[in-house]
Amino acid sequence: MAVRIAAAKYLKQSLGPEDRAAIYTSSGQVTLDFTSDLDALQSTLQRLLPRPIMGQTPGACPDINDFQAYLIVEQHDQISLDIATEEGFACNCENFPPQAQAQCRADQQRAAFSLSFSVLNQAEDSSEYSLRGVEQIVRRMGVLPGQRSLVLISPGFMTATQHQRVSGLVDHALRSNVVVSALDARGLWTDPTLSDPNGKSLILRADLVNQKSLELIQRDIWTQEVMSTLSRDTGGVFFHNNNDLVAGFRETSSLPEVSYVLGFSPSNLKRDGRFHNVTVKLARGGGWTIQARRGYFAPSKTEDVAAERKEELREVLFSQEEVNELPSDLRTQYFRLSQSQARLSVFTHVDVGSIHFEKQNGLNLDDLTILLAIFDQDGNVVVVKQKTVIFHMRDSTLELLRKSGLTARTTFDVKPGSYLVRQVVRDGTSSGMSGISRSVQVAF
Repeated sequence: MAVRIAAAKYLKQSLGPEDRAAIYTSSGQVTLDFTSDLDALQSTLQRLLPRPIMGQTPGACPDINDFQAYLIVEQHDQISLDIATEEGFACNCENFPPQAQAQCRADQQRAAFSLSFSVLNQAEDSSEYSLRGVEQIVRRMGVLPGQRSLVLISPGFMTATQHQRVSGLVDHALRSNVVVSALDARGLWTDPTLSDPNGKSLILRADLVNQKSLELIQRDIWTQEVMSTLSRDTGGVFFHNNNDLVAGFRETSSLPEVSYVLGFSPSNLKRDGRFHNVTVKLARGGGWTIQARRGYFAPSKTEDVAAERKEELREVLFSQEEVNELPSDLRTQYFRLSQSQARLSVFTHVDVGSIHFEKQNGLNLDDLTILLAIFDQDGNVVVVKQKTVIFHMRDSTLELLRKSGLTARTTFDVKPGSYLVRQVVRDGTSSGMSGISRSVQVAF
């Protein structure tokens, strides 16, 4: 409720005539695409309700949260397992006769370990659902004009086993020029169970009671990590420990006046899937501070190369950046089919003279992948088409093609309106790519 009221105030005060805002939710049940209609935005805000992806079991015993499950399953933390075991013993074994309690305790330990797997799997599924939702929004924003700011509003969620997934999401945001900020929906918050005077622990061992409290504090830090990482690594702001949520929306929605994108290609990159630290420093400090990524995850040996290339193509397609590794161009023309339909032809021209062909049995071998997408004036994808040109040419044919270049025609049936044509071409031998965009107005 507090976040909803703050968001409504912020939009009313800050949404300008040239601004567009959208509302998305991880459940996908309440959404509003980019619009300047303030009434529609306010109406959508009023429909927002908590909709947990995974069901919760109140009063469960033992009470194993996602962080404790992570410690038990991934870190093999015996103390965390002992806490769950003691809670299970208190709920299920205290009324057993003394001679049966030892066996019951052993049973509770096995049950706690099994329950931890289930809790962790549910937490990972829920987090993946949220991360996938953010990724889809980043892709959606990547084709939109202007500056792009995404504000993730959440109490946080566990991503302790999904660091590579979060790092990949940062990569997508940086390549799409989307600044991700985060706002802790709880405001100034502490776990109420830590200060509940009426709360009664089921655990009799004092050391485990204290450890349980410590784990609750640690959980809060771990569930906030994804929000701090996304905001820090993309140039955004993480607003937390503050109840002035209207100010939080102002801070997280503002964009930096000046920012830099630095990139490098590591030499002798090892496909070990490990995290590698990166340090960015100023040659002369001068009292300035730097907000930058802490490092990157190297790709894993087990990653599918074909899937990587497909994903790379998709990234360039949904980006507005010009890519000029491979000389290419495009032109368009259209003609009227009916009162409400037109045929748009896109001609892709590639300078074959810059392509290196493989030689095999006297033939020149290569392939070109051409990916074309049509976006409407609101940035929505109308249609995507892909074609592959395979070359098996003699030298004489290659010489002629080097002089003329390759021209491929792709047709789309569209309605009258304003469109953006995005073209991506990749050379199969060198993996060189080009990415260009052109605006086209289809009018009768």
